Amino acid sequence: IVGNICRFPAIFVAAFNYTFFIKYMRFLFAFLLVLASHIRSSQTWFVSGVIRGEDAAPLVGASVVADDRCSARTDSNGFYVLRCDRRPLAMTVRCVGYFTQRVVLQPDAFANQRAEVDWVLDSQNPTIPEVTIAAKPMESLVSEDLNTHLFDFGFVGENLLLLIREKRRYWLRLMTEKGRVLSQIELSGTPTLLHRSCTGNFHVIGEQYGWEIALGGDHVDTLSRYAKTYFTRYVQPCAQQLGEQYYFQSHGLLNQSVQYHVFSEGQKPIKIFEVKDQSGERYALGAVRDFFSNKPIIFRTQAFSYSRYGSQLEAAMFGEGEGNLGELESMLGFVCHECYDQIHRLSELEVIRRDSVYAPLLKIRDTLCLFDHVNGRLVRFSPQMAGLEVTPIRYFLEKGWQKLLLVDEQSQRIYARFERQGGMMLKEISPHSGAVLRTLDVSIAPYLSKKFKLRNGMLYFIGQPNINQPNQQLYRINIFYNG
Repeated sequence: IVGNICRFPAIFVAAFNYTFFIKYMRFLFAFLLVLASHIRSSQTWFVSGVIRGEDAAPLVGASVVADDRCSARTDSNGFYVLRCDRRPLAMTVRCVGYFTQRVVLQPDAFANQRAEVDWVLDSQNPTIPEVTIAAKPMESLVSEDLNTHLFDFGFVGENLLLLIREKRRYWLRLMTEKGRVLSQIELSGTPTLLHRSCTGNFHVIGEQYGWEIALGGDHVDTLSRYAKTYFTRYVQPCAQQLGEQYYFQSHGLLNQSVQYHVFSEGQKPIKIFEVKDQSGERYALGAVRDFFSNKPIIFRTQAFSYSRYGSQLEAAMFGEGEGNLGELESMLGFVCHECYDQIHRLSELEVIRRDSVYAPLLKIRDTLCLFDHVNGRLVRFSPQMAGLEVTPIRYFLEKGWQKLLLVDEQSQRIYARFERQGGMMLKEISPHSGAVLRTLDVSIAPYLSKKFKLRNGMLYFIGQPNINQPNQQLYRINIFYNG
């Protein structure tokens, strides 16, 4: 037996057939390919369905993403198919003109690794019945107390989206104007800002992080959090979106200039407008230099000269740095960490920043309107920059101008805010000629007010009933009320 075993290698070599070996290896290779393909297909998960709007019409080009791993877009029939290499846990749908929606997929939603999920997205600009003259000229919708604080609000259809704090807990709350809570979610951190982006979606922003908000029916949710720097660089600067073009706004030193760039997919950004207060910018440069050089308040430098911070400031002004020169705190953090002891100079810089260039870019249906209050002109143009129209404007020269234009989400009417001794007024501004069409008296509004927004002839804002009462309220005023 031992001898036979010892002779086995020689016998094996003698019996070895090279042709048979090649055929065997080819068969093995083909078998492995089929096996790998079968394993790969058995690990693929499919989700399909149709995405529609509130009117049941299919939405073309809607984006569907699952767990940030697989994505798809809808075809001309609103149909989509997702293919994922593992079971998706949650899906998010986005479409221009509609609120982002998110849904969690339960394991029992799948049969043989396939699931069908249809969507109905809520429009960001729903049709709301025309306003009627209310019995009350002003109403309080939400009131603070010793345990609550109202930071911000927004509109979701006929409902309100509130960012509030109750005791030490922060909430994002969807409620009716009559006070019925539809949905709410607790937020981590200390969020204080509710921002509506150029695409129409809401973002809630805290000290370090932000969250995009998902809305579907009467349900509110948040997507994965992101760093606040993403918000300040990409979300906040986007002023308008029209078609496939995005219009970004950037500010110069202490907001003494504004630039607009247009971004299109696959193309480099193009600067289309710059509005600059040259005298204000020179004054701001001198004030900044005096601040960093610790010059006493009684002295003023008329012209900017290089200091040890000068090159950094200029580099940031021309986009070479990463400082935000439009915000005082960001600018100081960018160039100086030991200058905060100059309280008098800080106050001066803040006054300059508040006396800023105000040149908003508004979208009125399919036309973009740049209100250049520095040069006294209204510039109207289409996304293709065709048919550029320039019209002089003068309403902002009137006493009490507050550097605020409000657009009614439903009627698309534009109103300028003024403060007079008798109280607040709104002047309707023509988006075609820039002329004042009529003046509306809203002096009933409390003086200590902020966060003004218009919807369907109603002015919403957060204000204090009087200076002696610290608790704020969310008010609603019918601006057409005639008493």
